Amino acid sequence: MLALTARRQLSPPLPDWTALILTKPEILNLPLDWIAALSQWRGIYLIVDQTDGARYVGSAYGTENLLGRWRAHVAGAQGVTVELQHRDPAGFRFSILELLSPAATPETVVALETSWKARLDTLRYGLNRN
Repeated sequence: MLALTARRQLSPPLPDWTALILTKPEILNLPLDWIAALSQWRGIYLIVDQTDGARYVGSAYGTENLLGRWRAHVAGAQGVTVELQHRDPAGFRFSILELLSPAATPETVVALETSWKARLDTLRYGLNRN
């Protein structure tokens, strides 16, 4: 006798946040469980423009947290950041520098972002601006 059962479509498991590196095509085609996780995660992230190695440190704490910020960057949304909107997001590589609690306050997130900008010197040698 043959029995049929409903089976969820398989997708690769979400890597640990310390190993997660995504490109524009990957962000546009995320598995649903990855979307759910990234929309809950607040944090500090790094964008590297693979065309020239230029770096940008950002923070995510608003609507859809990391997912929302990364989607805005990938879409080339105006106002996300001045330095990135003049670049082609097809060359961006996204990673997480520090994962934060979904309960982290915006003030805490911004303070940590400022710390990462100083440590990586992205205000002077990167794409961040005051």
